[in-house]
Amino acid sequence: MATRIDHLHLTTAPPNGPVTRPRPIQALPSRNAAFTGRTALLERVDASMRHTGQDGVEDHGVVSLIGMGGIGKTQLALEYTHRHADEYGLVWWVGADQLAAVMASLTALASHLGLTAAQPSLLIRALWVELAARRDWLLVYDNLDDLGAMNDLLPPDGGKLLITGRDPRIGRIGTRIDVTEFERDESITLLSRRCPSLSPDDADRVAAAVGDLPLSVEQVGCFLDETGLATSDYLRLLGSQPAASGLDDRTVSAHPGLVSVVGGRPARRGGGSGGARGPPPAAPA
Repeated sequence: MATRIDHLHLTTAPPNGPVTRPRPIQALPSRNAAFTGRTALLERVDASMRHTGQDGVEDHGVVSLIGMGGIGKTQLALEYTHRHADEYGLVWWVGADQLAAVMASLTALASHLGLTAAQPSLLIRALWVELAARRDWLLVYDNLDDLGAMNDLLPPDGGKLLITGRDPRIGRIGTRIDVTEFERDESITLLSRRCPSLSPDDADRVAAAVGDLPLSVEQVGCFLDETGLATSDYLRLLGSQPAASGLDDRTVSAHPGLVSVVGGRPARRGGGSGGARGPPPAAPA
């Protein structure tokens, strides 16, 4: 499941005019307007990021969000980052599923900071020197699952690092936070947002059928709103023909299909009631 940033929001201080504080540099996927719940997890991430050691000095905040595909790691990281972006002078999102994508993102950051070098590896070293000299940055490594290949591409101490990944070994970096399924009330809330005609009882039945998996909840809500199927008819369809039940469709939040996320391949772009709904700003994990 490749994470791609199709909508980057880059801001820097204006070249002229009085400013009391430089505007932050930010490169983030678009925020998910339908983000639901996860209050306790967001609080845990924030507390871990702000943890201070026994000497009262703030630790290098590194938090790893670990969980299966479709569980909502990326959306959790994205929501946290948008909520706290203004606390940093530099916020940069790195799609970490492929080595080449990480290199491209980091060299883009280095160039944005005005750094130059004859070789990409030297440019990355210059970037690490720059980041080590400041403490006002937050980097997000999304979908990092090959830690061995990324060892030389992890940032230095000084700022904050938020990682998402499926491999539990990633949790050895910093504080590990396990991301699990929605609570039932969170599933019902999201289903009601996506399909307002769904009654709370029917939303509860649907949520139970898809195991409160956040991505499935999102996709089913969109599918039900689009098709107008009665809940009982949908549950029969889900049981007999899961491939036709909307779980492999993109959603209005531009999430790829569940099969794509779990299997790590491009989402099928179907027609009719299961058609694709536009390019993703960021893939959920």
